[in-house]
Amino acid sequence: DRHEEILDELAEHFARSSEREKGVQYLSRAGERAASLFAYDEAQAYYRRVLELLEPDRAFDDQRLLILDKLGDAAYAHGALNEALQHWEAALALVLDRSDRRRAADLHRKMGGARWATGEKDQALAHLESGLAALGDDLENLEAARLYQECGRVHFRRGNHDRAMQWAEQALALGQRLDASDVVAQAYNTVGVALARADKIEQGAGYVLRGLEQALASQLGSIACRAYTNLAVMYASLDPAR
Repeated sequence: DRHEEILDELAEHFARSSEREKGVQYLSRAGERAASLFAYDEAQAYYRRVLELLEPDRAFDDQRLLILDKLGDAAYAHGALNEALQHWEAALALVLDRSDRRRAADLHRKMGGARWATGEKDQALAHLESGLAALGDDLENLEAARLYQECGRVHFRRGNHDRAMQWAEQALALGQRLDASDVVAQAYNTVGVALARADKIEQGAGYVLRGLEQALASQLGSIACRAYTNLAVMYASLDPAR
């Protein structure tokens, strides 16, 4: 609509006006649009301006938490891992004040992924375990499913293929119950590569192919790329001419 076409102008106008609430609203939307277009530097700039507009009063902590989480996402996508961790740690501090178990679990999952990417393997696993602990017995949800999948992937990378398979199968089952396409696609991949490491390459390739189909159907580009890479390695072993 017309608002989307002039979103940047609206964000600038209200950010400089006395209508702080509208400034926060339009700057946030501009940041979300920039992130959707892979303009992560621009997205981070918008989100930082939102934080500047938010008053220090605790009444604004919910908005502050949301923006810090998005800042972390944008920084991570841009490869600024330590910056992403700083934003997520700040968000986690706000979450702990609110006893929001699911949000805490999701932040721990993201931080675990970032720790793994920086080479801090033990810290990565510790974050995932903290995420599961935060959920307690509240396990029939997307946050749990994504944690299961990430646990599977980390254990696979650490060479614990049996544990990787167990976590991935849990993720797959829960993801299917929740109709969570990203979890299902990722879990098929993880089960597949774990089977391949157990010398069940053909069976593993079948799982990865199902993950690829799920990723393509749901337009999950990064997961599809993971599946294509895994299939290329598997098919090279099964049928080099394929």
